[in-house]
Amino acid sequence: MASSGEPRVVRGAQAPLLRGPDDAVSRLLIDGETGARAFSLAWLRFPPGGKTEPHVRDVEECIYVLRGRTRVTTGAGEFILEAGDALFIPADTEHAHENMGDTDLEQLAIFAPQGPERLFLDFPPATDH
Repeated sequence: MASSGEPRVVRGAQAPLLRGPDDAVSRLLIDGETGARAFSLAWLRFPPGGKTEPHVRDVEECIYVLRGRTRVTTGAGEFILEAGDALFIPADTEHAHENMGDTDLEQLAIFAPQGPERLFLDFPPATDH
């Protein structure tokens, strides 16, 4: 593991493209292997109509939409997000994501503390870009 005191550039295009979660393709960008200790960062792309099944994380999550339009459904309601919007999801909150647009949805997911990023390590390689 890299020292947490050393800055490290992660070139997104060089991070492995993964098939998952659910309908998404993703790239794990920042985790313990890059030296981060308190959070992890993943990039995800969902095709039109793509979604995740409802799931619960035992850590806080932040979704930041880069491109497209998404609906995040929780027990507290539905949240529609567009490019430039962010959503904080408290730990232990069931939620699901769905691409609401007719173009690809791209978003970042930040997990704090680390934990959920380990799931990405089990996703198979994706062949599309």
